[in-house]
Amino acid sequence: MLVKWNEERIKVIPKTDGMGMVILAPGYTYVEDANWNKARSLVLPLIEVGKIVEEWTKIIAEQKANYALIKQDDKLCFAPATLMDLARPNALKVIASTFHVPTLEKLLEDDTRQDVRIAIMKQLVEVDKGNADAHTMKLAGTLDKVSKAVK
Repeated sequence: MLVKWNEERIKVIPKTDGMGMVILAPGYTYVEDANWNKARSLVLPLIEVGKIVEEWTKIIAEQKANYALIKQDDKLCFAPATLMDLARPNALKVIASTFHVPTLEKLLEDDTRQDVRIAIMKQLVEVDKGNADAHTMKLAGTLDKVSKAVK
């Protein structure tokens, strides 16, 4: 699940099973659905006031068994969204608000849209200054492949 923490400090949330914790960095953090399911109940008041924002995607009822976490209202079912579930404009907004390097790397691994991947790589260059050269080289290679494919 993509979870946005709207504060400028890290948020540590113990899991309800006592087996570890979930750590949210400012901006978006990718959290495994099963882990978020074990921490979510402890931060519901923060979700309700918008300090924590969860990204959800609509699913059909038959898909519920495929997910560790489901949100349901009278007629609709929702599951944790991946970046691929979001329309490009929303995906680009999520990327621009992601400063957690492992999350950016996970997003890069999972998303197949070239323009979105380029945006992720650019964000990695900005966020991960210590490895900016490696990210820049990867970005240059991707841009070269894209430009050749367009020609």
